[in-house]
Amino acid sequence: MAKVSSFIYCEQADIKKGEKPEIGEILDVLRPDYIPGNYSFSIVFSLMDVQENQDLKVEFIGPNKNVVLETDAFEINGNAGDEHPSEYSGVFAAFDFRNLTFKFPGIYYTNIYINGLQIASFPIPVLKKEDDE
Repeated sequence: MAKVSSFIYCEQADIKKGEKPEIGEILDVLRPDYIPGNYSFSIVFSLMDVQENQDLKVEFIGPNKNVVLETDAFEINGNAGDEHPSEYSGVFAAFDFRNLTFKFPGIYYTNIYINGLQIASFPIPVLKKEDDE
């Protein structure tokens, strides 16, 4: 079964096929200037043991368990023919969340689903910039 082997929140990310990923500053807290307000950030993660024709979905959940953002499920495929066994082969994914609205401070979660089953959840605090400095 697919599993997340690494995950980061960052300022921005760019992954181009055949090139090394470019990842901006790694974030341990999201700090919008205002709450409520908008903020942009990215997530980058790797999935291991990905079989062919699996559906990936990502959702970002607020502190009140409300869905802030949810992607449509889309098909991903493992690295068939890779030199590693399937449990050690996988895919990288990057998502840019631009101008996401934060209504409340608190702990938010990124949940990752494969074929409708949640396989991982990653928390991140969201604090108004002046509250954290």
